[in-house]
Amino acid sequence: MATQLPKPHPEKFEGLVKKIRKAQERWAKGVAKIGKTNDTEQYGKVANRVLDKLYDFEEENGFILFKPTLASQHPVRTDRQGTASYFIGGIFTEDGAGFARTPWARVTFEDDFYFTELDSGDILVMGRCTFYPYEGDTDHEITTADYTFGYRGGSMRIFLHHSSNMVSRRRQVKFELKRFV
Repeated sequence: MATQLPKPHPEKFEGLVKKIRKAQERWAKGVAKIGKTNDTEQYGKVANRVLDKLYDFEEENGFILFKPTLASQHPVRTDRQGTASYFIGGIFTEDGAGFARTPWARVTFEDDFYFTELDSGDILVMGRCTFYPYEGDTDHEITTADYTFGYRGGSMRIFLHHSSNMVSRRRQVKFELKRFV
């Protein structure tokens, strides 16, 4: 049976919360590291090292479930090549130069996330993350996305990554008002 833990987290789950936070921090640093890479030839090398550390491609042709925030023509990716394309560009033109090539200064995860630990030891986490551009970067805005990550319990590498644009409060209120009219 799975254990569902809404905030606030009971003290007995403190270790699991620390494990999740460490995995989130590793992911945030990995995305920022890709964006800080200045040498065009190094993007691929850096991104592949980051993907190896963060995602559970069990073998060269490993399989994950990946639904990136900004992908619409190819909204689901299941392999390393499609995942890498989203982060650094490549096989899908909709990915452009790649989301992670934006030099994000930092990525944060909000404290009020929800998670469940499955009988297998795998962990599912849902919440919101925010990407901050460097100060003075006028080409990019602060970007917030809702996410679901599935982590392999032992390695804390991602096997499920689903993210979507955050529903703005204004849009949500308009929808609620429309529902009752």
